[in-house]
Amino acid sequence: MNTTPNNDANAAEPSAAGPNGGGPFGLRGVAVWLPGCLLLSSLAAWAAEDAQFYFAPFLIFPLLVGIGLGAVLVLLMRVGQVGHRPTILLGTLLAALVAVVGQHYFGFLDAQKLERRETAAIEKAKAALPELAARLPPAPAENFCRFMRQQAGRGRSVFNLLEVRGGGAWALWTVEGLLTLAAALGVVIPAMRLPFCKRCRSWYRAARSARFPAAVIRDIAKVLDVETAERIRSGRCRLLNCASGCGPTGCELSWEDLDGNTFFARVWLDPAARNAVAQVFDEAQKK
Repeated sequence: MNTTPNNDANAAEPSAAGPNGGGPFGLRGVAVWLPGCLLLSSLAAWAAEDAQFYFAPFLIFPLLVGIGLGAVLVLLMRVGQVGHRPTILLGTLLAALVAVVGQHYFGFLDAQKLERRETAAIEKAKAALPELAARLPPAPAENFCRFMRQQAGRGRSVFNLLEVRGGGAWALWTVEGLLTLAAALGVVIPAMRLPFCKRCRSWYRAARSARFPAAVIRDIAKVLDVETAERIRSGRCRLLNCASGCGPTGCELSWEDLDGNTFFARVWLDPAARNAVAQVFDEAQKK
């Protein structure tokens, strides 16, 4: 099977049927994944609310929030062994929504705390100098919905050049929310396409991984029935197994030719091919 220079996966002809389509639906997704998504997204919203006072570049900050959220969701997905793709997508959507709305809600809580601290001082100032009452800023809203309307009325600055208020502020918040969602999905979707064993319901992981010289890469490629150029550089080989080893073994082979083109092949091995690749591994690592 020929492989072509590409940064994407070019799978060779498999020797055994490999896992595909993600994992089945299970209570683990409901009991672990969804509550975990809500918890992690709440923590992300709290951290983002604090961080934006120090570093919050326009339109870049929501992307950073989404990337960070996507990374912790992938970690939860792997640790919790959740492979049902619709459940993963649902959790990601809910997490992005909580992360976006949560930032505003934590801002509302901060405003409430500030109001409680300053109420006594403000009342004393009003009693001593009644003429200052009209100059004081309005008190923070009593509930979250009024707080959001108040914030929209105050407006948002865009690059310190434009002030958007009302509907413009809501539109800007919507755009930022969509950017957060897109960034989170950009991290989660590639991760959920990785091999998942439906028998033991676990993600495949690298059981053995090593970098080999060109001669060894060609030997492994022959076992996999993958064609390589005569002159190539060193490459890497990884053997993939599920948690219990009940599924087929995967072999990922990557290398570069002398022109710098990258090649990649993933092959699912039958027992004979698996033993042959393992033997090449053992012999190469003894040298």
